[in-house]
Amino acid sequence: MTLAADRLAIAQAVDAVQDITGYDDQPAMLNVGDAWVRWGGWLAAGPLELFETTWLVDVITGGTPTDAMNFLDSHLSLLVSAVSPLAYVVAALPVDFQIPNAGVLYGAEITLKRES
Repeated sequence: MTLAADRLAIAQAVDAVQDITGYDDQPAMLNVGDAWVRWGGWLAAGPLELFETTWLVDVITGGTPTDAMNFLDSHLSLLVSAVSPLAYVVAALPVDFQIPNAGVLYGAEITLKRES
């Protein structure tokens, strides 16, 4: 698969989760439940031109810390299950998205690894 095809496949898997809208690029307007995929880089996985690709899935989870935690309580395991056939999850971390003229939206960043 190409990077574009991988990114689209991950976005489609995330989009299948209830209350999540998956994108293969960051949408211009962000809403709770929006998730987009970013390429996180390549690392050599061996001497034969094998690479491990890192993918990052950013998810908007709420406008307050409490909303964000409640959203993750009900959606994080579903997101992990949705992407697991495509890549393995190595981390899920909280992220604050600074939105110009709007303040902070809370979210999560899910880090995936996949051999390329």
